Amino acid sequence: MSSHTTIEEIDVDESPKALSPFQSIFEEHQRKPYKFLTSAFDFLSQETSFFEQPEASKLLARLLRDTKAKKTPAKAVEPAPAPAPPAAKAVSEKPTPSPVTEAPPAAASPPSGDAAVGEAGPSSSSDPSKKDFKVVEPTGLQPNAGNGADYDHFSWTQTLGEVAMNVPVPAGTRGGQCHVDISRTRLSVSITGQPPILEGELTEAIKPEDCYWDLADGKVLEIALQKQNTMQWWKGVLKTDPEICTQKVQPENSKLSDLDGDTRQTVEKMMFDQRQKQMGLPTSEEQKKQDMMKKFMAQHPEMDFSNAKIM
Repeated sequence: MSSHTTIEEIDVDESPKALSPFQSIFEEHQRKPYKFLTSAFDFLSQETSFFEQPEASKLLARLLRDTKAKKTPAKAVEPAPAPAPPAAKAVSEKPTPSPVTEAPPAAASPPSGDAAVGEAGPSSSSDPSKKDFKVVEPTGLQPNAGNGADYDHFSWTQTLGEVAMNVPVPAGTRGGQCHVDISRTRLSVSITGQPPILEGELTEAIKPEDCYWDLADGKVLEIALQKQNTMQWWKGVLKTDPEICTQKVQPENSKLSDLDGDTRQTVEKMMFDQRQKQMGLPTSEEQKKQDMMKKFMAQHPEMDFSNAKIM
């Protein structure tokens, strides 16, 4: 047996054959396959991006396998028994399928007439970036001039940081007769020997150490409650009181300039969101989500967003 032969040692058959387009190039490489392939690969590497493809190695292996298969003599196949006449007729009439390259779908022509009208509705509503907003009528009492409310037994106003209450008491009442108990979540107001004027749980938490009260002219208790959350409008003082509509609160614009930058930005955002809700439009957060969704959809046109929902 001969020793192992490398590709450099392989020579070609000198017998005359039909000339191919590569015959002269092959002759220039002294009829050595290795040198010929090396030059061919160098050319592909310099002039094309073939070897940058991840599947380049697989393609070369498949090319080698297919080429070797062509050189292998085909095995003799015994003829199959002739099929029955009906079957043979069916086979003879069946055309040989030819490879078909799938063409890209043609652009559909725009529908006309009623069909165009019928298809316009679903297409516009299927856009997940557009959310249907229904106008919601605000509920609650109309706030008074101080963004609070006037009840039979007391009245109150508010700013973002404080709630001011005016509680009428019998004329001639002295300060020692007044009992005002203030805790973080409860308030109680009474006069000695009489049922409580106010008593119950507050709608929001307060800072009791910063709250105070005073008796004005012996007939009105003035109570100041300091809010714990200074970025929220109260709907009422006690949970048992009728609520006001905070969407109709009108803060004084002239006072916005007195606020620091972060507080002013928060107040303006609250006012914007309230106006948007009144008109049935998205709030700033909802609009931000819609903008993010539109941007993501533009970056990924290959994805299907027909069932996407924006919370």
